[in-house]
Amino acid sequence: MPDACIELGSEPDVRIPGPAKVISNVAYTLNFIAYRLALVLQECGFNAIPLAQSVYWNYRPDRGAKRGWMGDICHYYAAVAAGLGEIGWHNLCITPEFGTRQRFVTIITDAQLTADPLYSGEPLCDKCLLCAKNCPTRSFDKEVSGMLQIEIEDKKYSFPNRNLWRCGIGENFGLDVLMPWPEKIDEKIILERTEEATRNPGMLYGWKMGNCIKACVPKKKRFWDKKYCTLPRSRKPMTPAAGAEQLEIVKNELLNLAYTNDADRVLFFSKTDLEKSGILPAYFLPDAQSLILAGFNNMPDFNDIGSRVELLIANKIEKYGHSALIVSGLKPQKIIKTFNLTDSGMVWKVIITSLPFPTSAVPSAIFTIPSRQLSSAAVKTALQAIAFEGGVRLFGVSSSERIANIASQLEKILTADNEKYFEVDRHTWKFNADISVEQYGYKPYPANPVLSKNKRIVKNAENYLANARSIIAIGIPFPRASVEWAGKGEGKKVGHFSISLHVTVFQLLSEALYKMSNYLNQFGYKTAYTFDLNGLAGQVIAGKYQPDLSGNSFTALAAGLGDLGWSGNLLTKEYGGNQRIAALITDAVLDEDAVYHGPPLCKKCFKCADQCPVKAISKEITYKIEIDNKIFNWGKRDQLRCDWAQKYGLVGEAGPEMIGSQTDLPLPSEITPETVCTALCKLDRIQSRPYYTSIVEHCLINCPVSDNNI
Repeated sequence: MPDACIELGSEPDVRIPGPAKVISNVAYTLNFIAYRLALVLQECGFNAIPLAQSVYWNYRPDRGAKRGWMGDICHYYAAVAAGLGEIGWHNLCITPEFGTRQRFVTIITDAQLTADPLYSGEPLCDKCLLCAKNCPTRSFDKEVSGMLQIEIEDKKYSFPNRNLWRCGIGENFGLDVLMPWPEKIDEKIILERTEEATRNPGMLYGWKMGNCIKACVPKKKRFWDKKYCTLPRSRKPMTPAAGAEQLEIVKNELLNLAYTNDADRVLFFSKTDLEKSGILPAYFLPDAQSLILAGFNNMPDFNDIGSRVELLIANKIEKYGHSALIVSGLKPQKIIKTFNLTDSGMVWKVIITSLPFPTSAVPSAIFTIPSRQLSSAAVKTALQAIAFEGGVRLFGVSSSERIANIASQLEKILTADNEKYFEVDRHTWKFNADISVEQYGYKPYPANPVLSKNKRIVKNAENYLANARSIIAIGIPFPRASVEWAGKGEGKKVGHFSISLHVTVFQLLSEALYKMSNYLNQFGYKTAYTFDLNGLAGQVIAGKYQPDLSGNSFTALAAGLGDLGWSGNLLTKEYGGNQRIAALITDAVLDEDAVYHGPPLCKKCFKCADQCPVKAISKEITYKIEIDNKIFNWGKRDQLRCDWAQKYGLVGEAGPEMIGSQTDLPLPSEITPETVCTALCKLDRIQSRPYYTSIVEHCLINCPVSDNNI
């Protein structure tokens, strides 16, 4: 993580992380890398599970464990075992390069890789105890039960046995760490305070950075500059770049880094010119000398891409011995307006740096608009190459007419069935008190949810883009081992499954969509995207309510990617049910692919129906549609039952129990908005948190059609 973001984070108020929120940029980037590496190993014939950043905590002791607070794996122990550093007094991994200013992800695989030796250099933790002295919850000296020790080969690491409920007051539950707290803190106290916070939102601050991260700098790199920040700074690994010639080299490298990672415009502003216009970069970064704006087209729904790029730029600057600050709070719109720049709806990322760049408020690269006279086949080939470079492995095209025909058939099915569903108004209610206020705005939400009953409406391409002509379906496979081992084995871990299938794969698809969209836009074509073109998929509480596995199944059929399973989920000959599909809609006319006419991939074993915890899939009632003389069948799905499990997280067997949640509510005789509201108010308030409630789709993990046995 950039030093400046950590050194200036939580200043002056330890409860407000400020630029330390860069941890989100880092988590996204690491999860992105881990998923891609797992797929590389899979394509080489090995099994691999990417274990993402630990957001799925089992707070209570479970499955014979003596203590709770367990994720899928302790990444910092894995890092030490891989030779990257050692465990310090705070029970975090300290590396010689960055101290504690990094995050880790872990990939486990059956590939026989050579192990690296353990770190054997000078001790990195000199027991300075700055972590303990600066802990706002006093978790190092209150409620400490002796010492703990871990042993890795011939190395032993000891650290205080802290009460992690005390440690997690701010970092996990977003509560005010500076308010008075009792001498003993446990689950009961945390629950009482979070309930109280729904009535007194001033108690809530959102995520707080651990001061143990901020305070820890290896002794050889540690120095103090109290005018800069309150805790130690870290010496840079090299002498700062200086001189006009070297500055130009650095600038060109940053431009290349930005543009090869999908930035569309990069601007530079000197500190002098900014200050003349009333913009004070040194207010945010004390040693600021200039500011960089990186702009992105088509970005409103692809913000993670910009977050990854600004992190890459900041880390590159730090390698040159200079400071770089991102997530600073400085609004780019003020700069755009002050310098009379046209942003054309672009999304901008701000990087403040100690590098003394002169102002260059013009596009720093000239983009050549390709001729629109390229053939349809050439454009399609180029799009497929762009997609495959981004990790896409399934690619097909449908005409808008084919999609419209499918929508017409689906509309008749729903009209006959008069199917309805419920929608939670998440603007009026949150699932858990620790996020029941708008951060820093202190606007309380009502204690109870509000649901509306709506008729399901079938959408087609025209609902997203006028004059749509072609729909490109792209798919990225899941790490096979994540599916096979979800909730299985001695640990019954499931966080890897939830993050990979409900978060990271959507981010990977989004990056591919963004690049493909930019390519088409250069020709003057318009684009739109969706993860659920027909609008019929359910939603999953794990991972920001993205569509479930049925999302874009019919779009994929139209694009020739595969067959339909009895569950209504897509099956492909390459990966079985193990993929997620996105759709890019465009007014470009592309050659459409033939519909799949191979042997049926679904054997009608009905395991999806038999193993469903809420029996949402009928074994008797069949739906069918016809696409280009090919009949596709699937079983009727009771969406309200499915939602009870995956949208609201009310069924333990469907995933919540695998992270220790005590939520397990039986289906009522009739599912209504009232029965859903009543059930939601009975959620396990510690474990049932949005994005952090695990859901495991039994229609996927029990389906025998996978890339191992097609």
